[in-house]
Amino acid sequence: MFEVDWIQSALDELARIWLTLDSAGRRAITEAAAQIDRELTDSADMVGESRFGTLRVHYVEPLGLTFSVDAEKRSAHVVNVWLVR
Repeated sequence: MFEVDWIQSALDELARIWLTLDSAGRRAITEAAAQIDRELTDSADMVGESRFGTLRVHYVEPLGLTFSVDAEKRSAHVVNVWLVR
C-alpha cells in the first residue's frame, strides 16, 4: 500500500473544477477523486503511464492527473489535476 497525498495547488484546482460544475458533474468529480485515491493507495507504481523521472500521468474520467511516486517510501503525491472534456 502507498500513502497518498495531494499537494495544495492540486487540491485547490480540484475544488475550483468542482465548483464550476452542476450536481451531476460534481458527483462525477467526487467519485473520480475517490477512485484515484483507491488506485494510488493500492498500487501507485503501476497506475497510469510513466513520464519524466518519477512522474506519472493517469486518467479517471472526468479527471486527469500528474503524480509522483516514491517506491521506496511507498508514497504518491498528486501534483496536478485537470478536467478532461
